[in-house]
Formats: sequence, C-alpha cells, structure tokens
Amino acid sequence: MPTPNGNGTNGHVGRVVQIIGPVVDVEFTENYLPPIYEALLITSDGFDVPEPINVIAEVQQHLGEGRVRCIAMSATDGMVRGMKAIDQGGPISVPVGRGTLANWIIRPAELHYSRLYEAMRQTLLSQPLIHGDETTVQVLKEEGKTPQSTSYMWTYRSAADSEQPVVLFDYQPGRGQQYPQVFLSGYDGMLMTDGYSAWRTLEGVTHFGCMAHSRRLFLDAHKGQKKKAGGRALQALEYFKALYQVETLARAELPDDEARADYTYRLRQEHSVPLLEAFKAWLDTQAPQVLPESLLGKAISYTINQWEYLSRYVIDGRAPVDNNILERDIRPFAIARSFCPCRAGSRGPLSLAPAVWAPRQG
Repeated sequence: MPTPNGNGTNGHVGRVVQIIGPVVDVEFTENYLPPIYEALLITSDGFDVPEPINVIAEVQQHLGEGRVRCIAMSATDGMVRGMKAIDQGGPISVPVGRGTLANWIIRPAELHYSRLYEAMRQTLLSQPLIHGDETTVQVLKEEGKTPQSTSYMWTYRSAADSEQPVVLFDYQPGRGQQYPQVFLSGYDGMLMTDGYSAWRTLEGVTHFGCMAHSRRLFLDAHKGQKKKAGGRALQALEYFKALYQVETLARAELPDDEARADYTYRLRQEHSVPLLEAFKAWLDTQAPQVLPESLLGKAISYTINQWEYLSRYVIDGRAPVDNNILERDIRPFAIARSFCPCRAGSRGPLSLAPAVWAPRQG
C-alpha cells in the first residue's frame, strides 16, 4: 500500500496534505466527509476533484477499502488538529505545516462560509429581538495598526427562547457607530444592549438597556466601601434583587391558558412597575448627595442617564431584563483571546464561530 512521502507523490493524499512541518492528529469517520472538509478539498491548491464523494473513493483506493478511518477537520472544536490516516497495521502520520492548516480554514471560510454567515445574519434580522454587545480583541500584523492596538468583536444573538437561535461574531478594527449600523441595517425590532453610545445611534429599533450592567456598577461601589454593612450601594442592590425576583417568578410554571409573554407582562405591571418607580425616586434623591466621581456617584449617574432604556422592559413581556445571555456567549471567546491573538487577514476562522455556537444553542 502506498504511504505518504516527502515528495508528496501519494496520489491525491500527497497533494492535499503538502508534506511539511510537525505532525498533529485528527480523527476521521469512515465514509463521512464533513461540510468544512468538502469545501477544503474542492478549493485546495492542486486538488481538482469535481464531486466530494470522489475524494473518499480516491483515498480508499490508495489506503485500502475499509482501512480508512478518517481524514479530519474539527469545526465543532473550533480548530484543525491536522491529519492522520489510520491503517490496519497502525497509524500513518502525515506531517502538516501550521500555515497549511490555517489556510485550510481561512480559504474555505472566505469562499463558502461567508454565504452561510450571511444567511444566518438574515435569519437573525428577521427575529423580533436581538442582543448586541462588543468585546476587545488583539490582532497581530494588521495594516495601519500596531500589534498592541485594540480591535473589536461585535456580537449579536437571538432571544433566549428563539426557535431559530443564532449567535454571530463580527470582527471590526474599531468601536465606531458605523459597524452596528451596517450589520443591523434595516432592522426595526427590539435591541438589547448596554449603554454604549454607538448602539443608541441606531434608528428604527426599540432600545432596551441592560439592568445587570447597572447592577454591576452598584456592586462595585459596595465592594469599594470600607464598611460592608449598610450603605447606599446596598440599598440599591436590594431594589435590583426585588426586580429580579419578579423575573424568576415569571419563568415559573405558567397558569392555565396564559402565554409566557402575557404572564410576564402581567407580573411586571403588578410588581416591577411600582418597584421601578420607587427605585427611580430613590436615585433622584441620592444623586445630589454623593460625589459624582465616586464609584457610587458613577453608578447612580449611569442608571439615571439610562433609565429610559433600563425600565422599558416592562412594556413588553417578550423583552429581556438584561444582556446576560449574550455575555455568556462571549465568555468562551474572551477566554480564548488571551491565549491566541488573531492575525490580520484571518477573518475566515471568525466566520466559523456561528457554526460552533449554533449547536450550543440548540
């Protein structure tokens, strides 16, 4: 049976893997070609197979029927671990360069996954509620920017109860208002975000503010107090606690013949509205009595300035009280970025993020 060699003469196998670099592993399912690998093989340099099924036939021809266990791409793991052909006599390692592995992801993503990404974006734009947020990302060797400069990953997702859950990441070099304006162009539904001013420039949408973001500011103020017992920050946190207790009740078992949105709306009108009115009165009373530049002063100022958006959730039972669900989706990316800075021109892998996140939502 032929084996891969340094000259790349092992039929199609040699031309695809390009024998260079270190050895890394990937598993491969017999007679199964993942969609990402299908795009990869069709677009790889020097590989001209008209139909994906022929790839399996060609590999089997060279390695033996029933001996091929896998040629692998792991899109769900968010990385390519390489390629290994497994024979009856044991594993046959095929060295693959890191640059080759990166291009196997980047090129198919540019040619094929961009269409999938756009289809998912259109699905998201057709839904009544979108969560939006942005987080920093470091990109190496980006034209016109130093490696230490900050870029941004803008993130969007559907409602928690959406029948077609979508989470999309949109890399942009900056934090300007033009980026969400372009991404959400034509959208006229509900938009849940924090108080960053770029979001508020979007016209035609109904803006909602993140109550958890406001609460976090008061929590920081409370932690900064020398005396933890009592204090204004703790009083504010009690208001938040009561408001979230209403949301917990709204997620409980439904009464007979009442829809979830109707039940939530009714509870908010009965309980949340009076709580919000009392909280707003307390904020207005406290604002003149605290230093504006203190942690508590900043928390009060932010909450008052954003009150229109923070309190709006009570008008619609479908509206969320905060943006926590999207922040949870961002967390794995935020953890990964500390270990793996992106390289300029590597948008391809970023367009695979929806393929990774979508199964987590299903």
